[in-house]
Amino acid sequence: MALGNNDWFLNFTTPKLLHLNFIASDHCPVLLITDPIPRHLWIPFKFFRSWIDHGNFNNTLERSWNLETHGSPAHRDRHDISTLLTIHFSDVASTSNPILPDNAFYILPRIILDVDNVMLTAAPSEHEIENVVKHMLAWSAPAPDGFQAGSYQTQWQLIGNDIIHVVQRIRPFLKKLISPYQAAFVPRRAIHDNIIIAHEIIHSMKHKEGLNGTMTLKLDLSKAFGRLEWNILIKVLDSFGFSKDFCNLIMQCVSTTSISVLLNGSPCDQFEPTRGVRQGDPLSPYLFILAMEYLSSSLLVAETNKTITGIKVSRKAPPISHLLFDDDILIFGQANMQHVDHILHTLQEFRKLSGQILNFDKSYVYFSNNLSPNDCVILAQALNMSLVSDSEKYLGAPLLLGHSKIKSFDPIMQSFEARLTITLAPLSIKQILTEQDELWVQILNAKYFYNSSILHLQKLNDNCSWIWRNIYKCIEIIKRNSIWDVRCGTKVKIWLDNWVIGLYHPPLPAEGLINTISYIYVSDLFIHGTRDLNVHLVYYLFSTESAESILAITILDIGTDNLIWMPDRKGQFSVKSAYNVISSHSNANTGAQVVPSQHGSLKNWVISWFSAGNNLIFGSGITRKEINKLLMVLRRKPPDCGYIKINLDASFLQENFQGGIRLIARNFAGKSIGA
Repeated sequence: MALGNNDWFLNFTTPKLLHLNFIASDHCPVLLITDPIPRHLWIPFKFFRSWIDHGNFNNTLERSWNLETHGSPAHRDRHDISTLLTIHFSDVASTSNPILPDNAFYILPRIILDVDNVMLTAAPSEHEIENVVKHMLAWSAPAPDGFQAGSYQTQWQLIGNDIIHVVQRIRPFLKKLISPYQAAFVPRRAIHDNIIIAHEIIHSMKHKEGLNGTMTLKLDLSKAFGRLEWNILIKVLDSFGFSKDFCNLIMQCVSTTSISVLLNGSPCDQFEPTRGVRQGDPLSPYLFILAMEYLSSSLLVAETNKTITGIKVSRKAPPISHLLFDDDILIFGQANMQHVDHILHTLQEFRKLSGQILNFDKSYVYFSNNLSPNDCVILAQALNMSLVSDSEKYLGAPLLLGHSKIKSFDPIMQSFEARLTITLAPLSIKQILTEQDELWVQILNAKYFYNSSILHLQKLNDNCSWIWRNIYKCIEIIKRNSIWDVRCGTKVKIWLDNWVIGLYHPPLPAEGLINTISYIYVSDLFIHGTRDLNVHLVYYLFSTESAESILAITILDIGTDNLIWMPDRKGQFSVKSAYNVISSHSNANTGAQVVPSQHGSLKNWVISWFSAGNNLIFGSGITRKEINKLLMVLRRKPPDCGYIKINLDASFLQENFQGGIRLIARNFAGKSIGA
């Protein structure tokens, strides 16, 4: 029920109020429609997720699915505005018939082999089709038939045999096909890759000195997916080595379609496009980034020919001339008229072949701080672009940051920097350790810890970016909650890393030992040609306690050294577990204390917490709330020497009001001393 006064009903004469089924919350959402669509207009079908939770849904679906249907009649009478919309989008989707010279595509390497083409063109199995459907985003935008992937996933047992789907087999090859300067939709690459690189470059530009300035162009493509020419797409695929049969399959996917603009939820007249890829089609993003690889290769060739020079964040860092993420483009170069001419020429050639149109009204340029204001104005006018504003964003994050980072990120959330510390920063450290070939890792390595390990940094560089400052904050937390699983021993440093089980710190040298320089890596402790520890050397180098713990380690004969994340049972790092650890660390910094033993033994002290009765209280008179404040609760983190750590678990059965509690106590070495 909803209430409204007379004035409201005068303005909204035909409202409709709907009570929907709940999905995630325990409250049913209420949908108020103030201006219902006229009944004479046909509205396409759409599958709603809330239907699944309705008690009679499965029976209704089964009856409906087995009915014979003959389509739905659509009323084509529309106002002039529908004709205007159809003409506009039809023009966008109409090819410009570009001429594609054969010698224009030599810049693309031939990567796909004959054996790859056999796999790509083979008929999909039933299991392969089901696997593709199951791994699609469940409740994203629906297809033209109104069904999202989730509707197929939840009802696969009923409708699976009737489903025929285009299988995405191109994804496993993207890592080889797409240059490291593109991050979108490529396995093991993420949006934060480009964000980190872009902000490190901007940070370096802010602190640039000398006579030669640099510039960053942020480009906006107008209706990029809809304007993509099919000819260049097929030519790019052919240049990469895709077979003619596979190219024909792709051409069928993109060309056998029709488009209808929805006006007030009802479709206008259909038209057939002659270029463009469909928004919402799972295959479209992959095809688009493959076509964009032509632009990436063109810029790299220009860089090789020294007509364009990218920007380095440090002397040891690779130059970066561009970053692409879907249709978001950044181009980096030297701030002079020669570079302006060559960049515009490269973009113009790409426009002729691809059909892409640069929107100069939404494109911006940023210059390094050592460039004079007059030079900035001249170059911006030559580019026909405006100077970037403080509010401009790249991939959702502010491109330029002032002194107040929190204020800069207010439009996104109150403290993006805090979220970065808890999620992105620890994830970045893990990837820096395991994915050293990634471009963004190379950039950070060259700028902040060249020829070193991120875990062995001694201090923070004063002149560093806000991203690196947040990553650095988490290094110590990662070190305290990680331990090396020693295999080959070539990655683990004896005196700097945690690698001895039970110590939770690097092993201590033997008393009076002076020469530790000769033994750097754990592999130096092995008998030559084996992975067996040299017992005499271990007792010589380490304290008795450390030596015995080291010799108790089982070192496998195969594999490489692996960093184990202790807060996870399987030792695998995840953002969720890192969030829990960092949150606990933040709470502990506010002043955690350890409860001293006052009852002669651990057992008596714990028993004293409880007394008989319906209400559970602490026998010592301390309230539960106070105990929780006193107890140090840090997940899987050993206590300091001289203290004990207690892990508690409890269960309660509501049917008979019975419950139980169990605990285990460990000392600082992680050894159980009671349960």
